[in-house]
Amino acid sequence: YFGIGDIQLEPLLLSWHFPQFDLAAGYAVWAPTGDFSPDRPDVLAKGFWSHMLTFGGTWYFDQEKSWALSLLNRYEFCHEQDETGIDPGQVYTLEFALSKSFTKTLDAGLVGYWQQQTTSDRDNTGSMHDRKTGLGLEVSGLCPKLGMLTSLRYVYEFDAAERPEGQLVSLTLTKRF
Repeated sequence: YFGIGDIQLEPLLLSWHFPQFDLAAGYAVWAPTGDFSPDRPDVLAKGFWSHMLTFGGTWYFDQEKSWALSLLNRYEFCHEQDETGIDPGQVYTLEFALSKSFTKTLDAGLVGYWQQQTTSDRDNTGSMHDRKTGLGLEVSGLCPKLGMLTSLRYVYEFDAAERPEGQLVSLTLTKRF
């Protein structure tokens, strides 16, 4: 299946940079702009608005910052899905990356995540708490003149409960303003 996911708008992102590590905290809104279908659990779009809080950090193994380990915590507050009447539960996600910088603008590495629903859906279907885990590879490039970051990611998903699992390929474009 090929589809377009929802758009994330992040109006607030604060970051602190130190010689061996970086920290970041942010607030984002997910807008239901993607190809959502309640009959297709494999679609990328979620079909609802949500708010997300983020906090994470990166530790650099060396002075040149050529090797890095990153952890990112996300907590998502979901709103009602208009097409289904379901009010999805809140979701916690832990993302990680172990990366190598080959130049100042090109990185590659191992990436993954663990995602767990922390509260029950508010509907008539019971108290499902879905989860899934993913592990894969990512290549990212920076174009400083345009303020653009592009990343290509492949993730193999496993250990899913109440969610589809499979293989995910994503292309992410990030523009700084």
